Amino acid sequence: MPMVYGLAKQQRGFVHVESALGKGTTVRLYFPILAEQPPDATAQPTSRARRAHAGATVLFVEDEDALRRTGQRLLERLGYRVFAAADGAEGLAVYRAHRDEIDLVISDIVMPKMSGPDLCAAIFDEGRAVPFLFSSGYGVQELAQRGVEGRAAGHLQKPWTLDEIARAVDKALGSAA
Repeated sequence: MPMVYGLAKQQRGFVHVESALGKGTTVRLYFPILAEQPPDATAQPTSRARRAHAGATVLFVEDEDALRRTGQRLLERLGYRVFAAADGAEGLAVYRAHRDEIDLVISDIVMPKMSGPDLCAAIFDEGRAVPFLFSSGYGVQELAQRGVEGRAAGHLQKPWTLDEIARAVDKALGSAA
């Protein structure tokens, strides 16, 4: 459902959900009427990220396969080199194998094996303060509850769009400079 909402939001639409016990659930998607001249589908976001941080390396840690693939594609489209991992434990192994190359970690908060906050703490314990951008559908209060809000370079609310991820990465990498 978060992906459906994200796709609708990207297209300036919205989702309406109705649910009744014993009757089922109806999900309606509403989109604006197509204008006479559709927007350029190949247009790139106008973020400074594409210029200021092109070529930076991002470790993208997400346990949901579809989101991990989508996030990796979006980041690569923005010009970043991307290592992807399916959970915090795999993310830590990838980080250790490429620690000197990784400029930013984007991590889900709640994952099996090792959470995003635990991954953040493990990387910080290894002595390198690589910027961390947490991505979650839960919100920033989850960061405070997990005790890592001071270590986070930011929070990327799911579902995210190309422009939102571009701005968040630009800001996180800019704060590390």
